[in-house]
Amino acid sequence: MIGYRKKVRRDVQQELLGHFADALRDCASAEETQAKAERLIAEFGDPQLLAILCRRATKRCRPLWLRAIGGTRTAIFLLVTVLSSYTAWFVSGKPVVTDEYIVKLNEISRPEAPVTDNAWPLYEKALSLVVEPSNALKEMPVFNSNQASDFDEFADLSEEEQKLIIGWVAQNEAAWAQFERASRKTHHFQTYRCPTSISDPSSWLFLLKPAYPLSGVRTLARVAVWKSRFETGRGHKREALERCLTLARAGAHWQSSVVVNEWLLGMACSALAYNEIVRIIRDHDLPAMTLEDLQIRLIEAYPNGHPPFDCEGERLMVLDAVQRMFTSGGFGGGHLIPGGYSGLRAENLDELKTWRFRMILRPVDIGISMIHARRDKTVAKVHQVFDEIRKRSKLSPYQRWMCHIGGWEEMAASLNRYRYGLIYLLLPNESLFAELRSRAQVQHEAILAILAVKRYHCATGDYPVALEELVKGGYLGSVPMDPFSDGPLLYRAADEDFLLYSVGRDFIDGGGTRGVDNEGKPRLWAENGDQIFWPLTKPQ
Repeated sequence: MIGYRKKVRRDVQQELLGHFADALRDCASAEETQAKAERLIAEFGDPQLLAILCRRATKRCRPLWLRAIGGTRTAIFLLVTVLSSYTAWFVSGKPVVTDEYIVKLNEISRPEAPVTDNAWPLYEKALSLVVEPSNALKEMPVFNSNQASDFDEFADLSEEEQKLIIGWVAQNEAAWAQFERASRKTHHFQTYRCPTSISDPSSWLFLLKPAYPLSGVRTLARVAVWKSRFETGRGHKREALERCLTLARAGAHWQSSVVVNEWLLGMACSALAYNEIVRIIRDHDLPAMTLEDLQIRLIEAYPNGHPPFDCEGERLMVLDAVQRMFTSGGFGGGHLIPGGYSGLRAENLDELKTWRFRMILRPVDIGISMIHARRDKTVAKVHQVFDEIRKRSKLSPYQRWMCHIGGWEEMAASLNRYRYGLIYLLLPNESLFAELRSRAQVQHEAILAILAVKRYHCATGDYPVALEELVKGGYLGSVPMDPFSDGPLLYRAADEDFLLYSVGRDFIDGGGTRGVDNEGKPRLWAENGDQIFWPLTKPQ
């Protein structure tokens, strides 16, 4: 009845039997023995209570070391049981999707315009018809170069190179026709969709999957560049500029997107278009009427001004990633689901199925999930970080430099990468994006200034002494400002040419000295020297 070890029970039994035997030893008759035994049993009391008292007495009589071992063993058992139960509950958590962030993204990305003005259906059709370049084309240095200064004339290419490029461009004629039609639309917006499965780690990244890969846009941008080069080689300058304008309008379309990848794609398209326009202006004398028409149409590409870096789309994506990787709130809830952190760090989904991940990274991932901030605190930190990004995005690179505002590294370092590991991994490189936006804007304004100077020269035979003369003469709306300084772009006129440049990323006026790479070759937006918009160098 004492519920203890067998040896202890046997010892207690022998003691009780000995107690009765000693009490009954002197009895003279069986009747006396029976009566005394019944009296002893009655005096002993409740057997259940006796068992409890015996158990306690036996425990108290154990040596200290034995009691310590027993207590430790019990504590370990309880701890393992509690941790196992908690871990099983923790690992089995499921995400709780509470907000339709994809709906909000579509609301902020769609302009108030008729569906018939939307360019996306035509872009989508163009992307379905794209023919990617062959490996032989990709291996050609001149094909891969995006700098206008690296190319002179199409006729200078070898016969084999010309044949490969002409054949590839011909294969993309159908796609180009749709691309050109799309660029003439006034607006561009698409309906984003999110993966329906929340168990697939790819959905944690809020992957917005269009019907066709956006790499096709870059392919068509190259088609535009080579079609322009074909036309200039034949002496068809107006047709060549039309190809560039098509690409510039398409770039403006994609820059209107609130999704950063599409916004960056738009800026790349615009940069290619502007580089080719400057090359054509460098190599060919264009009449004043053509220059004016080109200037007007470039201004019309941005009817609402050059689009800023908008981080609201990124904010919604990170918030959606949070709700797809955390359980709901409440007592003990709202935690990061194990697998999400390593899922974001993995280069591909197959890595999550490897032995290394299951045996090593999985326990680490569970530990990180346990110490990560709860869902409500993570959401609050997301809003705090993106409010700061929004405030910083309004500053020019020069203003950031003067105010000693750090870049992405400084903002990432301010986050506890374990308490807020998810935000740390998804934090956009806002300093780079803000600088790229400044570069794109100043390149656009520099092109307009170059066209205005050329028009002034056609009208007067001289170059203006200062850019203010262009504004007074109606050739330019305003003097273009330099985001890398506290003043306008720097301009100097000479007898036969002029110089237009920005002080560049080092914020130092080098007097028009081009920035170079480690090999001494001119490099766009180098960290040393100035960024020269005009004159454009000839290829070596």
